[in-house]
Amino acid sequence: MTLINFRTYLFYINKTKIQIQMRYLKNLNSSSSSSDNEAFKFDKVLSYDSSDGVELNDEVTPPPDEFWYTSTDGQIIMFEEALTYDGERLFDYNTGDPLEVVEIISQTYSNGKGIVKCAGPIRHFTYCISNTQDYNRLASIKIPNTIRYFPSGIFGSQIYNMYEIEFPDNVNVIESPLFEGYDTSIRKIKFPKHLQVLAGWTSLIVGCKYLEELRIPDEVTDISNISHLWRFGGIYDEYLMDKDLWDNKKLYIGASFKSIPDMIDIWRLDPEGYTNNQADFSQVTVSEGNYTFDSRDNCNAIIETATNTLKVGFKNTVIPNTVTEIGDYAFNNSGITSLVVPNSVTKIGTAVFSYSALETIDIGTGITEIGLNDDQVYNCFTSVHLISLTIRATNPPTVGQYTLYSLTECNIYVPSGSVNAYKSAQYWSDVASNIQAIPE
Repeated sequence: MTLINFRTYLFYINKTKIQIQMRYLKNLNSSSSSSDNEAFKFDKVLSYDSSDGVELNDEVTPPPDEFWYTSTDGQIIMFEEALTYDGERLFDYNTGDPLEVVEIISQTYSNGKGIVKCAGPIRHFTYCISNTQDYNRLASIKIPNTIRYFPSGIFGSQIYNMYEIEFPDNVNVIESPLFEGYDTSIRKIKFPKHLQVLAGWTSLIVGCKYLEELRIPDEVTDISNISHLWRFGGIYDEYLMDKDLWDNKKLYIGASFKSIPDMIDIWRLDPEGYTNNQADFSQVTVSEGNYTFDSRDNCNAIIETATNTLKVGFKNTVIPNTVTEIGDYAFNNSGITSLVVPNSVTKIGTAVFSYSALETIDIGTGITEIGLNDDQVYNCFTSVHLISLTIRATNPPTVGQYTLYSLTECNIYVPSGSVNAYKSAQYWSDVASNIQAIPE
């Protein structure tokens, strides 16, 4: 049961009378202790009224020398200069130089809003909450549009009552990790319109089970400077068996994105494969304004437009019949369990399905080459528990020496008139006892 409380605040900004109505929620859960239910928690701003008609909403931002916040209990939260583990100031990811830190000169909380005032314009957000327990009281934060750089670790792993964050459009560098913590309460992240660089060599998002969608903004061209977009596996192992956590995670790729990183694991929620059914994005969309990649026909995949090559596949991928090639590692460690490869595909690259959840695959008549550069350790079906492989090409496609190495217990179905040809073809002969005619 949820109780709702409404509070109205009246205050002045630049001699303008401001009235805001906020909604607070209180969850009454019989399994919770009484201390868990003592306070209402800030939910959202319901209305805003000012004498000059200016709306607060998303348009009002702090002046260059301030940032604002709300707390769940209406009490002040103390911010301080963020330091690295060695006690030094945060540094610029690109240059290695310490970031510019503007001294905090006052901190106040009144009329439902905290104000942190600094000695001058803030260009790098280098402030954190000194007491990690106070992160739990942070309900919202608003930073000025003078910010250009957002370094890693500012929010820590104790965000339990902040549900949304919106970055000013002028932020052009965000360093990972941005949020980390399995139970982190963030539901929505609105990245800045002019964000260009995701940096840091770690996962951008770690945990954050309530977050439903990750959107790569339109001006980001490359993500190779981070290790993973969004990661659960290997961090929160005790939760990995709960498949419901992975079913509705969405990914949007912006208009300027131009480069697929060499490590396909960057796209996986569970890069080490700790789950039985590999964690994966359920819906993937590429901006219609992107001229390098596309997700045509709602295929839930990333396709290189000029070459019609499927570069990255996911658990719900349906390959369009305009695709002619599946790129190296495209489904590596993905959650795909069953796949139909259309007749238009002529080539399947190296280690394409390795470590995936694939159980059955049906490959069309046009295939001529599969895993030509596979090796013994890393081939198309490494650690794949494939039950059924159907190939409809009359002529056996060329395969690498180790492409079929892992298929000793897989049923391989081929056209009835081609069974002997497959059984005698190079490297197909290694699995001749598994080859049989496609059932009529």
